Amino acid sequence: MFSKLKLIPTICLIVYLMSNMNFTNAQCTNTNEYLSATASTTVNEVVTISYCADQGDYNIVNSIVAGYTYTLGADCGGYITVRSGSYNGTVVNHGNAPLTFTAPTSGTYYIHYNTNSSCGTASTCCETTVTRVSTPCFNIIANGSVAAPSGGNTTTISTCQRQNEYATITGAASGNTYILTSSCGGYITITSGSPSGTVVSSGNSPLSFTAPSNGTYYVHYNTNSSCGTATTCCTSTIEHIENPPCQNNSQFGSISAPTSGTATISSCQYRDEYSTISNVVGGSVYSVNLSCSSGGTYITVRIGSYNGTVVATGPAPLQFTAPSNGTYYIHYNAGSDCSYVSGCCTSTMTCVSCLAPPATPQDCEGAILVCSNNSFAGNSNGGGLYSELNSGNQGCMSTEHESSWYYVHVGQSGTLEMTISPDNGTDDYDWAIWGPFTAATAAANCSPVSDPIRCSWNAPPSYDTGMGNGATDTSEGASGDGWIMPLDVLGDQVYVLLIDNFSGSTNPFSLTWGGTAELSCVPVVLGVDISLFEGTDIESNNQLVWKTNREVDNDYFILEHSEDGTNWNIISKKDGFGYSTEIKSYSHLHKYVTNTMNYYRLTQVDFNGNKRTYGIVVIDNNSAKTLLRTLNLLGQEVNDNYKGLVIEYYDDNSIIKKFRK
Repeated sequence: MFSKLKLIPTICLIVYLMSNMNFTNAQCTNTNEYLSATASTTVNEVVTISYCADQGDYNIVNSIVAGYTYTLGADCGGYITVRSGSYNGTVVNHGNAPLTFTAPTSGTYYIHYNTNSSCGTASTCCETTVTRVSTPCFNIIANGSVAAPSGGNTTTISTCQRQNEYATITGAASGNTYILTSSCGGYITITSGSPSGTVVSSGNSPLSFTAPSNGTYYVHYNTNSSCGTATTCCTSTIEHIENPPCQNNSQFGSISAPTSGTATISSCQYRDEYSTISNVVGGSVYSVNLSCSSGGTYITVRIGSYNGTVVATGPAPLQFTAPSNGTYYIHYNAGSDCSYVSGCCTSTMTCVSCLAPPATPQDCEGAILVCSNNSFAGNSNGGGLYSELNSGNQGCMSTEHESSWYYVHVGQSGTLEMTISPDNGTDDYDWAIWGPFTAATAAANCSPVSDPIRCSWNAPPSYDTGMGNGATDTSEGASGDGWIMPLDVLGDQVYVLLIDNFSGSTNPFSLTWGGTAELSCVPVVLGVDISLFEGTDIESNNQLVWKTNREVDNDYFILEHSEDGTNWNIISKKDGFGYSTEIKSYSHLHKYVTNTMNYYRLTQVDFNGNKRTYGIVVIDNNSAKTLLRTLNLLGQEVNDNYKGLVIEYYDDNSIIKKFRK
């Protein structure tokens, strides 16, 4: 007779609807169309495509504009493939959710959702969104024209390039890589065909791009990605990269990015291969190393695909800050010329300063919303990122093994029954239900803060388990029969459901609802939605600003500072608003910072003690400002002897007003 042993309580469950996690370079094509939406013309405005798309559906997004950048979201995570032309048309981009892409043409795009890069499917309600995150900067003032350099040389375009102008580069060679730089920093947009033509690349200066074809390119200079302008004279240059970033074609070795310490990717990594790193967290700092017995080592980090955007290059060990969540591709060579030296090397990745990964349905924070009384299949391959079960909330449950979390929203009152059946007929599934809550309070109680109202931790031979079958008890341990009394539920109530595979086999289950109650798809109001976190150097003081679109159960924020991205000190604590559906703004002025790279991170704390740390903001205070000129209020340049109000212009684009006595 099998018997269970009570284990130390640790975690809670979410339904994680993935079968095999296989991070290959997939391009998925689903055939089931489900809903459409029109992309917003407003930057950073989120448009909901669907509240209940399955991971096996595709959405249609209309009015996408060429050259604009969009972020696609799916609250159940998984894998996204973007196609244009038709549902099975040209692949524009693909990768883990959320996924960002720049539209090569205007028109309609087809967004395919799957559980993983193997194009797995699941009948799960996912909220899917599209957000326009940037606008191309098209300036109308021309200044500077040069022929593209070659042979690794650098050419000055202009010694007075203002950040409201564009320069013209002629004779660029297809496949050649160039670096555009402005001495004032700022933001660069590169177009082809005409000054307002197709966007080839955009980003902060210095900006690297590979010419897709022979011809003329137009380089637009601005102060930031919002197309800010300034009339300060800057020096603009273009450099030809004789040895472009390395791109290997042979894949070997894959791991999930470490959340702490060092993880080995491969003990026999060749210097003509690339490895795949999944679950990289945007804003985290990582170091990649390649240890070889002889010969040089050189690393190229790419994102999006093995031949995608270059994030960082350099000799090993190479440290980089991940610009976004997703899968990264690490290319190994003997030198910057992408050369090869034989012999096994050991490749590793170290978490230098890592943020918490985005929640998955294996944790309560990533719980999936159940939208109807339809039966569904579920599965999990682990206990999630957080230990959410404890002596105050576990009831009959024990340690989490392979967990799945759900929100269950009641649309019509009645009795609620359910049956959980292991697909292989022999796995031991346990479960618990907490509630009732409302759509506004459910997230604040996930992780749960009290014992469940229904709980089953029975041992086989009863493999099917659930609510109903004539049961009258509300909780049972290992000696139970697997069945608990049904729930009497009311409309608009929300319950939190945890299902755990005690057997740890990764085999799936099926859940069937019963009773007279009807379930509905009303989204749970999630916790704190931070829409902005940024910093600015203001006269050698750093101004940190953040905003929230929504707050639920928000106790306070912690702002931390570091000079190395590793060792952190708390510099501010700001009380939250608790519950709010309005935009709230916060700020902190960090005074007397040192002239170095300064790192900041923000942690939000709920009333129940749950924490989430957001992306790192880096401010470069290393460069001393150079005063370019001083003007009076009439716009006349004045010297140091002038008395009264003056305006000082610096080479970092800052402007300071002073009153001289």
